[in-house]
Amino acid sequence: ALYLSATVFDRILACFNRKGGMKGDAVSLIYACTIIASKIEDVHPPTATDFVRDCDVVQNIHHILDMEREICNTLKFALSFRTPFHYIDRFLRASHVSSNSTLSCHCVAIKIGMGHTTN
Repeated sequence: ALYLSATVFDRILACFNRKGGMKGDAVSLIYACTIIASKIEDVHPPTATDFVRDCDVVQNIHHILDMEREICNTLKFALSFRTPFHYIDRFLRASHVSSNSTLSCHCVAIKIGMGHTTN
């Protein structure tokens, strides 16, 4: 759910920038993106109440749910999309590599995705 949450966050920020700015605070936006990603990928996703109860920052549940609704409407409910990590996971499963290799490949993919180079 982490990759999907980051992708939703990135896409919604791009949409908000085109519309002239974000409504609300960034913390609620991050929580809403994480809730959306959890609902798509997790078997038992956490609720907004779980996030509010477990976080250090005081948040209003209704504000998070409003942000979640705004994200879904802005993205026109197009929330299921592929990232490079989906292809890496599929490739690693097909090649039957060990879990240590899987972690290494994810680290390499993150570096490639962020445009970092190694020395």
